[in-house]
Parts: sequence; C-alpha cells; structure tokens
Amino acid sequence: GARQGSAVGGPAGRNGDVDGGCGGSLTLLELAAGLRDAFASTDDNYLRTTTASAGSTAITALVTGSHVIVGNCGDSRAYLWRNGQVLPMSLDHKPDRPDELARIRSAGGWVSHGRVMHILAVSRSLGDRDFKLTATSTHGMPFTADLVSAEPEIRIATAQQGDELLLACDGLWDVLTA
Repeated sequence: GARQGSAVGGPAGRNGDVDGGCGGSLTLLELAAGLRDAFASTDDNYLRTTTASAGSTAITALVTGSHVIVGNCGDSRAYLWRNGQVLPMSLDHKPDRPDELARIRSAGGWVSHGRVMHILAVSRSLGDRDFKLTATSTHGMPFTADLVSAEPEIRIATAQQGDELLLACDGLWDVLTA
C-alpha cells in the first residue's frame, strides 16, 4: 500500500480520487473513513492501555492537492481562511446541541446544564471512559451505547490556491472569535 504521507499529499484524480503514490489512489470517502478509523483506534488503544478516566477533544486535517478534509471530535475547531473570509470547517460537539442531545438520550444518558450526566461539557471526545458503554456501572444506569462518542464529524472542502487552515482547541476559542 501507499505510505500515508504520499496518499494525502498527491494530486487529485477523477471522481475525487487522490493519487496515493505507488500507483494507488484513495477516494475522498476512503480518506474520510480512514480518519474515522484513526479516531476509533486511538480511542480504543487509550482505553485498553490505561485505567485513567481522562479524555481529550481532537481535531485533525488531511490536506491534499485538491481538498481539505477535517475530522472533529469535541470542541476544538477548524477554520479555513479563503479570500478574506473565514469558513468554519467544524462544529462544536456540545451535549445540548439537538442532534447530540438526542444521541445521548437514546443511549440511556441525560444532559443537565449543558453537561453529559451533569459532568462533561462535550459530547464527543477520545477517552473519557466513564461515559463509554463499558462504564455503565459508574453512573448506576444501563447505557445502550457510548454517551460520549469518539466518532469524528467529517467536513470536506475543495482546496483553492491561497487557502489557510487554522486548527485550535477551546483554549484559543474561549478568548478569541473567528
């Protein structure tokens, strides 16, 4: 298979394919799936190798010759600066966001004062084992799925000459606006 560096840095081909070097190519959907797999394996590896209950938000970007692909999990943000305009490339995963609230409730959890189980202020993160399906006894209620998901939301934009991309955690966004 192609090395990751050449797979995401090559020129675009037909149908959104990206030249993977070594004669291979990956579609935008395959790159997005790769991001989802990377988030899932990072979450799984962390939870498997530690008993800590800590967690972290995560944001990452794959920039090809033709596209910018952003994966976000939590309240870190990405913005694309294009022709004097700021374009959001992510949405915060807050527990009171309607789709996140519905997902948490359908998994058997609840949200109070904008926090999952009145504790965590994000609805997606890596780690945070106390809010995963395997930790149902922590809160004394049966979960049917993870209350806090490690699945990233993916956004894809066509790259243009002169684009600039900014990725940052809430430490920056709590004091600045885009």
